[in-house]
Amino acid sequence: MATSASPDSAASAADNAAAAPVAAASAAAAEPPRIGPGAIEWSQALQLPTLNDVPWRLGLGFEHLSRIELDGRSRHASARDCRELLAALDAGLLLSLEQDVPAANFEAANCRAIALIGRAGRATRSHVKDLRLDASSVPRLPTEVATAVDAAARARLAAATARRQALPSLFPDLGAAVQGASLVLSADDWESRLHVLARGDFDHDGQEDLLLSVIERTVDNRFENTKLFIVTRDGPDSSLRVVLQVH
Repeated sequence: MATSASPDSAASAADNAAAAPVAAASAAAAEPPRIGPGAIEWSQALQLPTLNDVPWRLGLGFEHLSRIELDGRSRHASARDCRELLAALDAGLLLSLEQDVPAANFEAANCRAIALIGRAGRATRSHVKDLRLDASSVPRLPTEVATAVDAAARARLAAATARRQALPSLFPDLGAAVQGASLVLSADDWESRLHVLARGDFDHDGQEDLLLSVIERTVDNRFENTKLFIVTRDGPDSSLRVVLQVH
C-alpha cells in the first residue's frame, strides 16, 4: 500500500509548481524564461533539467508517494515511477481507490505532462505567448476548467462548452484570485486552481499551446482531482479553447 500524502498535498504542490521559474529548452542557462514561439518551456517543479532528460525523469520515483496502485478487470499493478504508471494507464488500468487518490491523480498528471513535453514540437506562431492567468483572463477561459464533481456537473459543463458559453455567465458568483502564479476560481462550494505547467506545440500544428493543470476540489475537501488540458487560442483576442484533455 502506498504511503498517503496530506489532504492538501496536491494543492500545495501546485502552488510550488506555479511559483517555480520556467525552464527553457536551451543549452544556454542564462537564457530568459520567456523566449516566445519556438521555445519549449516548463515548470522547474517537474524536476526536468533538459529535454534530453525526459527518459531519466520518467524513471524517477514519485514526489509524494512511494508507489501508485492500479486495478483492472483481472489484474493489479504497482507503479514505482512515471514510466510504469503511464504504461499501466495506457493498458487500461485505473488508479486504485485504496490509496490517496488525489495525490495519485496529481502524480499521474505530472507524469503525463513530462511525457508530453518530451514529444512537443517548437511552435512557429503564437497567440498565447503573452497570456497571463489573472482576473482579466477569466472571461476567456474554457468552461472545462470549472470543477465538475459528478456526471450531472460534467454534462452541464459539456452543454455550456457546446454553446460557447462564457464561464462568468455560467457561474454568476464566480470569484477569481491570483495566488502566486496560480489563478484560483471559486463558486458555490468548489474551487479550481489553474496554472500553466508548460508551453510548446503539443499537437504539432505549428501553433503554441499551453499545458494547463487544473486542481479541482470542493471546499469541504470531500472531492479533489487534477485535470490536464492542452489549450490554445486562434487569435490575440480569442478565448482559450481546449485542444485536448489529456488527464
